[in-house]
Amino acid sequence: MGTTKTGLTAAAVVALAVTLTGAGAGTAAATPSAATTASTASCGAEPERSDAYAATLPIVHFGQSGTFVLGLQKALEWEGYKLAGTGNFGPATLHAVRDYQRKHRVPDTGVADPATWRELVGSKPPSLTGQGVQFPIPAPLLPGAPEVGELFNMLQRIPPYMYNLPTEEQGYGPRWQAMVRNFQRHNGIPADAVVGENTWRALITVISMSGGWGC
Repeated sequence: MGTTKTGLTAAAVVALAVTLTGAGAGTAAATPSAATTASTASCGAEPERSDAYAATLPIVHFGQSGTFVLGLQKALEWEGYKLAGTGNFGPATLHAVRDYQRKHRVPDTGVADPATWRELVGSKPPSLTGQGVQFPIPAPLLPGAPEVGELFNMLQRIPPYMYNLPTEEQGYGPRWQAMVRNFQRHNGIPADAVVGENTWRALITVISMSGGWGC
């Protein structure tokens, strides 16, 4: 996977924990390893791995759907596999998983199991995964809001949304809403264009799994 994606630096991922909603009691800080490694190596090139984060990911298999399937698909996309990113684990995703496993000497099960996550996600440096960075969830973004705020910062890290951001649209208008509805459908979230807690968490998870926090 390339290391020149547009996105937050590792240190900025940590800073985002404060800037998203402001400091407050009980704020969960991001893991410090990402910020530490960013100061000693080029973003995306540090020797540290994201095995601890990879170990938290659930087993995902054929027939499942939702956020972890979409994260798997996006991670495979960055490895060169052409997947539609529907959030449904169908034949195309199964083929991609098995091909990836064979090429990386992981047992060819077709299941995204711990060994597969360790290779696909764990091999990425913390500056790209953020180690599943945790920070306060932003306030809900409602249709018609005057600004899109952190929605822009997150969608610019997920293909294909990153290529078609309606930056010329004023506020959280129809084009942004259509993009969010599409993302929600692929995550099994009611497609109401309200960016609430479930949608924010899905965005964070997909970005972390695919190594999209970027450089």
